[in-house]
Amino acid sequence: MDELRDKIEKTRQEIYRLSQKNGINSPEVLEMSQILDQLINENVNILRTNKHDHHERHIRIMPTGFGFSVTLQKGLQSVLIGFADNFAAAKSMAFIAAKTKRANLDVLYLEQKLKEDE
Repeated sequence: MDELRDKIEKTRQEIYRLSQKNGINSPEVLEMSQILDQLINENVNILRTNKHDHHERHIRIMPTGFGFSVTLQKGLQSVLIGFADNFAAAKSMAFIAAKTKRANLDVLYLEQKLKEDE
């Protein structure tokens, strides 16, 4: 699972690098975006297979092509909290949101629970 998460992160970084070099609409960026989609889908499928729904309500950080999204997950519902350019900013945003929801919600990155001090 860690290897797949590393591949997702490296692919996301490569998309960013290629978009800076060749432009966002370049064939290379499109190809890498499709690879990122496949990796994320593979990760989701693995998680569904190993499903453990103890995180009914939580804050989720997900890589996007050019940064990270932070969402509040309520079962199958997802509410966007915001976007961040880098992981550290997304993590900070996620932990602030987790504390302000009047409950200590878990913060997940690629379905792994994060600790604020890591």
